[in-house]
Amino acid sequence: MFITELAAEGVRYSTIKSLLSAISYLHEFYECRNPTTTFMTGKLLLGIKRSQVGQPTKQCRPITVGLLDKLLRALPHVCDPRDIALYSSIFVVAYYGCMRLGELVLSTEVAHVALLEHLTLDWQDGLQPTFLLYLPSFKHSNGRRPTLRLHQHDKPACPVTWLATYLQQHGYGGHHLFLHLDGSPVTRRNVVDVLHRALTFLGMNAGEYGGHSSTRRPTPDFGQMGVKRL
Repeated sequence: MFITELAAEGVRYSTIKSLLSAISYLHEFYECRNPTTTFMTGKLLLGIKRSQVGQPTKQCRPITVGLLDKLLRALPHVCDPRDIALYSSIFVVAYYGCMRLGELVLSTEVAHVALLEHLTLDWQDGLQPTFLLYLPSFKHSNGRRPTLRLHQHDKPACPVTWLATYLQQHGYGGHHLFLHLDGSPVTRRNVVDVLHRALTFLGMNAGEYGGHSSTRRPTPDFGQMGVKRL
């Protein structure tokens, strides 16, 4: 992705912002869809700003695309078989959306929980299914209300495949997007507990990972994710 390549080459945050402003102007001038205003672009810029400007962040290791695949394979060994699709969906949506776990499930910040009514299925070019998750509120939103596009791909951690499997198993009832089989909302503590159990099963130090791990990853990871250039 253009932004992550610039960051990997050591280009400063202020320069990247200036370049994006120029790109934005051209897209607006020619009345084209502006890629600089997307949810993912905002998340990338926030991460670059924090890493370069030195804003304080919670210290935790990132979940990479390789680790995500391992976590999905570990879930059958650490949770109820009926919950595999549930937690797989949470992990992959948090990963591909660069979102904190507390922005998807119930936590102390109730306003940021993902709701079922905000999830819709779209068919890109009439062929490829894409889930659209509307985000009316999330941390550092600054009043923006973007829509996260989750595309289908052929890798094990496909968000469309896991979300479809979860919804088929759990149905479409309830207010929150992610629910236990008894209808109670999944909490941040539930997800972090399963994450830590999976990491322990993999022989890793679970204490190095937490709710923010899904928001961090090395620059090469975006290429493996299939993120397209601007």
